[in-house]
Amino acid sequence: MYKQYKKLVLVFLIIQILNFQFLYSDFEFTGIGAKQQGLSNAYTAMSDDVYGIYFNPGGLGFARIPELAGGFEFLMLGLKDSSNLSKGFIGYIYPLKNNKGNIGFAWNNMSLVGYYSENTIFLSYAKKIFPDLSIGINIKPMYQIYVMDEYTNSDPIFEQGRKNSLTVFGIDQGILWNFSTNCFAGLSIININQPDIGFSQTEQIPLVINLGFAYRHNYLFNNSFNFTGDMSYYTGIIKFKFGLEKWNQKHTFAIRGGFENIFQKQFSSFSSGIGLYINNVGLDYSFNIPLTNIKDISGNHKISFVYRFLTSRIYTEEQKIIDENILKEKELLKNKITELETQLKQSQEKLSIQEQQFKVSSSEDINKYKEEIDNLKKYIKQLETKLSEKEYEIKPEKEHEIKPVVKPEIKKEKPKTYTVKEGDTLPNIAGKIYNDTSMWKKIYEKNKDKIIRGQLVPGTILIIP
Repeated sequence: MYKQYKKLVLVFLIIQILNFQFLYSDFEFTGIGAKQQGLSNAYTAMSDDVYGIYFNPGGLGFARIPELAGGFEFLMLGLKDSSNLSKGFIGYIYPLKNNKGNIGFAWNNMSLVGYYSENTIFLSYAKKIFPDLSIGINIKPMYQIYVMDEYTNSDPIFEQGRKNSLTVFGIDQGILWNFSTNCFAGLSIININQPDIGFSQTEQIPLVINLGFAYRHNYLFNNSFNFTGDMSYYTGIIKFKFGLEKWNQKHTFAIRGGFENIFQKQFSSFSSGIGLYINNVGLDYSFNIPLTNIKDISGNHKISFVYRFLTSRIYTEEQKIIDENILKEKELLKNKITELETQLKQSQEKLSIQEQQFKVSSSEDINKYKEEIDNLKKYIKQLETKLSEKEYEIKPEKEHEIKPVVKPEIKKEKPKTYTVKEGDTLPNIAGKIYNDTSMWKKIYEKNKDKIIRGQLVPGTILIIP
């Protein structure tokens, strides 16, 4: 009798947990990762990393660096029965050579220790079909198991103990679109085939549709600020999620906040988190707590890590993208110079006319045109200098297939450079060159568009001012 009572209490607990998340079957889409929870899991349009395996496989096509990530989540801390409900995740992505796409692998687990567990294996592939559009797919073996005891062994649902597990296969699809310089839109469809996970009767895992938008400031370089929003639809429910993320100047520390709301259920929750990233390693923490319904708990807490494998080949491909953007900027500068030269010529003609009509024109008019000419000359000189500096920043290799660009006819001494070595930091580079570690800011300002996401990468050629 005691075991039967214990089992009923357990079932009641699981139902309450599912009601808290507003879920209706097993293997529900609740999010993974501390960074992602800090943004209230509004991650559909930011999934260009290893976590895209879970949130939007289409985002993996934008990943440029191999990544390994893992994390652990403590669910519903503070429940009076001290139940141990937790989730774990580990994943890896690898960009294939020659633009053949990206592959990913992950394992996700949710368990109520001693009673029940869910395990999902993700096999992912994504590829850019256009420079700014990627599509991806997941194939997911999904394994569910119950721990048997005297009560479950006699339950007909489990065929008197002969059946305590079930395996099905799910399919996810996704798209990520970089429709503007720093703006992304994403769409993911989770469990598109709605596999049946029921033991004794049909119990389909619900299809989830996620639509997201993200503004990622200065995305190609240090990506210092992000705003993201998602709308999720499943089983007649619409959930809205929003998140903000801000990084410090060195891109080593981040703060995050998020909010989600389900109008149909009068449910809302708040999330917050921080991230610490040093060199290639990142550590994140976040918590989520309901603002309505369930009370007297300390919410969900997540801890996760990420490691980025910045090999020389991957860095070369990363630098190629940056170089291509510099080339685009150079073309814009050239066009601006041509435009200003035309304006200068027009101003000189106007000045000549004014000088010929000096007797009927005021000296103020003449001075105005002279000042305009001087300003235009200075601006053209600034643009030409900037254009020349940009030329030194481009170090294309043969595999880049970047056409040579004719340098402006400006005689300028080639600046001093320094090649970053393993373990280098800006302060110790400044110490080597200037014998003054505080001069690192000067080096950073000159090279901040080369310091990818705030990190120094071995092989980077820095310009030394």
